[in-house]
Formats: sequence, C-alpha cells, structure tokens
Amino acid sequence: MGAWDLQQRVPVEHRVWGVFDRRYLPALLAVVGVALLWAVVMPAIDESISKDEIPAGTTVSLSRGVTFSPAQGWVYDEPPFPDAQSVKLFADGVSFTVQSGRFDGSSEQLLAQVTSHDDDWTTRGDARAFQSGQGFPGSATEIHGGDFSGALFAIAHEGTGVTAIAEGPVGAVTRHTRDVAEMIAGIRFDTGSARP
Repeated sequence: MGAWDLQQRVPVEHRVWGVFDRRYLPALLAVVGVALLWAVVMPAIDESISKDEIPAGTTVSLSRGVTFSPAQGWVYDEPPFPDAQSVKLFADGVSFTVQSGRFDGSSEQLLAQVTSHDDDWTTRGDARAFQSGQGFPGSATEIHGGDFSGALFAIAHEGTGVTAIAEGPVGAVTRHTRDVAEMIAGIRFDTGSARP
C-alpha cells in the first residue's frame, strides 16, 4: 500500500450532501460556532456595553441642588432620574455611589455618622481633610471589607450633606483613583437656589 492510498473516498454511509464526512461534522460545527461567537456575538456585546458607557461632560442632578459629573466610560447601575437622592456607577468591578440629603453639621460629623452606622466595612487610619471642587471642606477615610477596599468621602455645606463611596477589589480601586478624584471634584452644590 503506497502513501497515496491513504486518501480514500468517504464511504457513502458517512457522507452529508454527498460531500462532507459526517464523522467530522461536530468538530466543524464547533469551529463555525467559535467563529460566529468572535465575529458576531462579541462585537454586539461590546457595542451594547459601549452604548451604556457614560459620555464625557455628563452631569447628574441629585436632590437638594447637588450636581455630580461621572467619569467618562463608567456605567450606571440604573439610569438616574432628576433630583434622585443617590446614583451608583460601575467600572471594572469598582462601584462609586453618591448620595445627597439634608444634614445640619460639618463634613467631619457627617463622616462620623456614616461610619458609625455601617457594618459592611471598617475604617483604617485617621480621617483626612480635603477640599471639594468648589473649595468646600470635606472629610475622607479609607474603608476595608472582607474582599474589597476603598474610600468614603463626606462634604457638608449649608444644611446639605453629600457622601460618596468608592469600593472594589484593591487593584481595581487603585487603577481608578484618578477617576474617583475627578468625580469627587465634580460634586457641586447649587449655592444660589433655595432648598426645602
């Protein structure tokens, strides 16, 4: 038997449409399926995700005249409605939640109040002072949970308090430090409007 004798015709009982060897059909379908996955399904998923990403220059209105500028490329947990009390965003496993409400006290007091009422995480180190994008004094602290870390920020101004929490896996939070800093700076109080 010569080497060329290996190229035998497919037996009739194994043919599909008179040409294909049905014994190799499952493997062929698997290859076609993977090709369709990468050529059609994955681009469609990528496009749908990119459509949900928040564009640059977006401003969200929260309650009590507070506005907030999300970082570009983050995604809403739920689409915000005007004058909502809170909004939550996600990016690469990191969540960022901003909440506004009535608070008569200082930023330090607001931070202490929030940390004393939450059992999901613990604080580490002393609270640190910072300035908001409008120059109002704020207070921040690091937070840590079982499998996440992050930071809690509090800003109080003229009877309105705003808290922001950034949390997620350690590496992911570190990668998004700049975004978080920009979003904190993007929290603004409408000092010219009356608030109930």
